[in-house]
Amino acid sequence: MLDDAGHDIPAGHLKLALDMAEKALAEDHEPEAMAETDILVMDPRAVRALGGAFAVIGTVLARSNIVPMRELADILAIYAATTSESDPPQGLLIACWAGILKEAADYSEKA
Repeated sequence: MLDDAGHDIPAGHLKLALDMAEKALAEDHEPEAMAETDILVMDPRAVRALGGAFAVIGTVLARSNIVPMRELADILAIYAATTSESDPPQGLLIACWAGILKEAADYSEKA
C-alpha cells in the first residue's frame, strides 16, 4: 500500500521491520543466551501500546497544525533507518512505531 502511494523508502523500512519482528517472534529466545547484538525481544503488546501513544500524540500535533501525522511517521521512519545502522534492535522498534503511525495517518485521512 505504501509502495502504491509512492512512499517507497518508508515502505521498505516497514517491510524490513515486519520481517525482523516476525523472525524474532518465531524464534525461541533464552535471555541468558542472547548477545547484545541479537534481535531485540519485546512484548508485542508493549510495542503496540507505545505505537498507540505515538499515534495519539501525532493526532494532537496534526490537529494543532504543528506537523501532519504522515510527515511525523516519515521522519520517524528515516530516524529508524539511521538508527538501525548503528543499533539494529533499536532501529527495529522505531520502525515498528513509524509503521503504526503510518497506519493511523492512513486511517485519519480516510475518516
